[in-house]
Amino acid sequence: MRDKGKSEGEAHFQIGQTSSNYLVYCTSLLLFIPFFFIALRLTAFHTVPFDDYTSFILSMDGKMPAFEFYSPQGYRWLYFAMGFVAYKVLPLIDFTNLDISSNLDELRANQALVFISFLFLHFFFFVNYLIIKNRLFKPITHAIAVGLIIWLFAFPISFYGIDPLTLSYTSLLLLCLGKPKIFVPLLICSVFVNEKIGLLFLSYFGISLLFQKKDKKLIINSLAALTTVSLYFLERAIFQFPGYENQTDVSLVFERVQLSIPFLSGMKGFYMNWLPLLLLTAISVVAWKNGIFTTENPLAGKAILCLPPLFFMLGVFACSDYGIGRASLHTIPFFTVPVSQLLEKFNLKLSENPKAIG
Repeated sequence: MRDKGKSEGEAHFQIGQTSSNYLVYCTSLLLFIPFFFIALRLTAFHTVPFDDYTSFILSMDGKMPAFEFYSPQGYRWLYFAMGFVAYKVLPLIDFTNLDISSNLDELRANQALVFISFLFLHFFFFVNYLIIKNRLFKPITHAIAVGLIIWLFAFPISFYGIDPLTLSYTSLLLLCLGKPKIFVPLLICSVFVNEKIGLLFLSYFGISLLFQKKDKKLIINSLAALTTVSLYFLERAIFQFPGYENQTDVSLVFERVQLSIPFLSGMKGFYMNWLPLLLLTAISVVAWKNGIFTTENPLAGKAILCLPPLFFMLGVFACSDYGIGRASLHTIPFFTVPVSQLLEKFNLKLSENPKAIG
């Protein structure tokens, strides 16, 4: 009878947990809807720079038969494949009577991509919420707060384009970390999402091996990440889409670094490139001083400290102009658990001594 009562209690607890997750998901999705229309206007009127994948969708629909896929966007199949489905299903939204384009198919394709980005913009928040609530077993309010903080940190790159999908997928992998039957296939499939994901996890696991050389799970994860990166290069060798050949030419590394220097100076260079790195570095330093990073917790490993500067340098080596800071911000999902633990420590200090934080 005790076992039966215990199992019934656990069942009720799980149902309650599921119900609360659904409530958070649905409520937050409704609150996020304005961002869809904001992003739609910004991209439809081309008032902001963004990676435009509309040509890929129109090509798949036979509207641009002469269009050739190019690198690296052409290898990010999942984004414009989902965009193509939305393109076929969603009705075209009319803004005003302004003639922003004579090509309605182009507008519909852009709207479809913005819709996909919007869904993953919200999903990025929700997955980070789940990491805190389901992996760390924290209260709903704490999980929501951390989810929003991480989302705000990533906001400069997560508003539109492929970045919401990339960030969401990275967070989803972190949620599944420790479940190899789910994590490994998901990681390998990231080759169709964004090549940076495999490289990000390869860097994280590779650096972590320096601290835990005999960890079998870490070795398996490292091999999975290495396989993912290798598959990406195999994909490039098979399809050979043109574009950005200079970024893969090792002999041009020093030339690309010289070309990157002007983009690191001035107010725009500081805001776009240096500020994201400084933000993540500040979080890293504070977390390090508070003993957050450990080798025991795979979601708060010491290797996280190295990721922002590493990807900043990769942006410099690739001459990503004002996207160098954007490259470093792709590491923000790894800071979900450290930020959560930092908030807990600050709250504890504040409750013990209200003047401790000021």
